[in-house]
Amino acid sequence: IPAGAAGKLGMFAAASPDGTRLAVVGEDADKVLVFKEGALERTFERLAGEKTCHIGNVLWSRDGTMLYAAVMRDEDQDIGSGSYAVLELPADGAAPRELLVLKGDVRAKSDEAMKLVFQVGLSPDGKTLAATGTLLDVEEKDRALFLIDLASPGRDVRKVPIPGAASPGD
Repeated sequence: IPAGAAGKLGMFAAASPDGTRLAVVGEDADKVLVFKEGALERTFERLAGEKTCHIGNVLWSRDGTMLYAAVMRDEDQDIGSGSYAVLELPADGAAPRELLVLKGDVRAKSDEAMKLVFQVGLSPDGKTLAATGTLLDVEEKDRALFLIDLASPGRDVRKVPIPGAASPGD
């Protein structure tokens, strides 16, 4: 990582499978920076368009061609409307793709603790991405485990209900 960049980096980072690149969430949790051989290779910004966003975590696909990010997007802070999204970020810089979007109340969710709540995980074989809405302030129907099939061209999503998943205020 170049000198001076460390002050601009956040708390989440992921090394590419081949170890040549490092993806780091920016210090304001609003962008992903990709470093290769000590230099900035690419920056993924404006992941929520003109709205505020907070990135939970990032991780690489097993082949290193994609990054996946858990993102909280504030769409109207006055009323707290927003969304939680799982994004696929092509490492070559092509446009991001939304894989899952959950509508919910994102007020006061920008603190460090909430960034730890909404994250994504990858199965050992790299074919399934998982995200959960159980601790988010979303509709009851979305308090579930979501499994995204990365082998399907349409990135099919399967929702697995979690019995008794309580709302965050309970």
